[in-house]
Amino acid sequence: MRRGLPMLAAAVAAVLVVLSLLGRARLTGLSGQCLELEERIAALEEENARLLIEHETAYSAARIEEYAREALGMQSPASGQIVYIESGDADWAEIPASEP
Repeated sequence: MRRGLPMLAAAVAAVLVVLSLLGRARLTGLSGQCLELEERIAALEEENARLLIEHETAYSAARIEEYAREALGMQSPASGQIVYIESGDADWAEIPASEP
């Protein structure tokens, strides 16, 4: 019985070493995936910042006015074309019921 005990201990130790090595290999693989994902996140955050700036630029009032003047041929109204309407009543709108 004493002969089998050292062999059993050696077998258990060998299994533990193999399991430890497999765990280490899995950890190394996961670390590599983690690094790849962190790099991808950083790249996407940079792209997001660039797209936000591009969006803000595209929808700025100056950019819209420039497009209206250059692409659409629009121009600012002359002073005689502007009519101001004053009403003594409060601002509100009445929407009549539509007929069926």
